[in-house]
Amino acid sequence: MLKVFRRIWPFTKKDLITNTSEPTSLSPKTTLSETLYHTISDLPLDRFVTCVCDGDLSALIITGAPTEIELQAAWETIYEQYIDALKDKDQMYILKLTKQINALEFDIKLIQLCIKRLSVEHSPEVLSQLKKVISVPGKFNPEDAEQYAKDLSVAITRSKSLILDIENKKGELSRITPKNASEKMDRGSFDGLIVKISKYMHFRVDKKQTTVSEFVQMVVDMRETAESMEMESITKKSK
Repeated sequence: MLKVFRRIWPFTKKDLITNTSEPTSLSPKTTLSETLYHTISDLPLDRFVTCVCDGDLSALIITGAPTEIELQAAWETIYEQYIDALKDKDQMYILKLTKQINALEFDIKLIQLCIKRLSVEHSPEVLSQLKKVISVPGKFNPEDAEQYAKDLSVAITRSKSLILDIENKKGELSRITPKNASEKMDRGSFDGLIVKISKYMHFRVDKKQTTVSEFVQMVVDMRETAESMEMESITKKSK
């Protein structure tokens, strides 16, 4: 995001003084494979619990000192895998909706920045970036000041549809998200779930030796077994 913004709005003299360098990022392969856990199949359950309950993403670090951005990216990947593996359709849809909202909000910020930049000075590169986000029919000829202003106005109007889309999606998200979803799952709740799984599996689940993927498979198996037994019980009663 930062790199895109900087291409659109160049450094001012003040920026050059306060921002002497741009953060460098490692390639996804180097960052995720060598310094961070990036899949639920290799992430120990105890580290996952630390991330969820304590919000401490440093538990994802294998070696080195990755940036906060790299940690957040790794965590988003892991959490998406976790939700997908749980086979919880409601949570999967909530996650999908949240990602759509985040993407739209980024687009809005980018559009606003492009329009602000173009209103100060015409730039083919910035105009090209704007057209990648929304459809703008104008020619944006800087030599025709009156029409140029109208073209910018059309771009602003069209961007409002994205704002409305965000509001609609946020409204839907609010309606389908459980009231207690904003509350973090504490360690006590996790321990209680682990005890249930241990009883079901007939062996003690070791958080340090069990991966998140293995744990999720146990949870899904226990849930499906319980649902199957419930359906069987209902069928017997109905006869």
